[in-house]
Amino acid sequence: MARIAKEIDSADRYAPLFRALGLSQCSNLSHCVYKGYSQSYGWVSLKVAETPLARAQLANEVRFLSEHQSPYWPTYLASGNDASYDWLLLSFEEGAVLSTSGLELPEINSLLESLQNALNHLHSFGYIHGDIKPANILITQDRSIRLVDFGSVLPIGVNYASFPHSSISPRFSAPNPHLRQGRTHAKDDFFSIAVSVQSLYQCHPFQMQSIIFFCQQTSEPDTSALPARYQMLILQSITRAQRLLAKPPIR
Repeated sequence: MARIAKEIDSADRYAPLFRALGLSQCSNLSHCVYKGYSQSYGWVSLKVAETPLARAQLANEVRFLSEHQSPYWPTYLASGNDASYDWLLLSFEEGAVLSTSGLELPEINSLLESLQNALNHLHSFGYIHGDIKPANILITQDRSIRLVDFGSVLPIGVNYASFPHSSISPRFSAPNPHLRQGRTHAKDDFFSIAVSVQSLYQCHPFQMQSIIFFCQQTSEPDTSALPARYQMLILQSITRAQRLLAKPPIR
């Protein structure tokens, strides 16, 4: 199933950029993300950022993707900026993100294996993705996995508090990145995989809440769809969150 592209009005504000990049047949994929055809590259994705936060995240994505090529994420093609916005041109990946309604999912263990391979490959470069969730995981027409949206990518072992531009998705985020405490670790991505997969095949383990909010209640998480190792990871993360919440605030 392909992502549905919405037609762009000819008077769209980014039309001058499309022309400057030689893009035709342009259509909107999601907020500030467009599909177009390039004589040089074929079908491409164009990301545009205007706000200070969005521009910082796009710059972060440009740095990572321009230096690290992989079959597990889109290929960097070009980037640039002007006074109004920054932009990033990537290879277009035909497929559907896992958050797509009605998407036919692969067998759960097959999906987990593919996601683990993608994350292990990413982590071998010394980085975490930082914002793993169904909307940032693409399944292609040949059922391969691609990770997308690298605006929150961070080196492994750095302090979360040192990177204010790195965003999270609270419902899928581990305790440390959510609270901006401690150092970045590969297991934070795997926690997000566990929550994402549980959400796709059964229901969200924390009743569509963040782990931080969930830990302030007395409910038990639903991890029934997950293998034992991922169930354990979620339980360990709950314990971690409870300890962090019990600490007195730093004055």
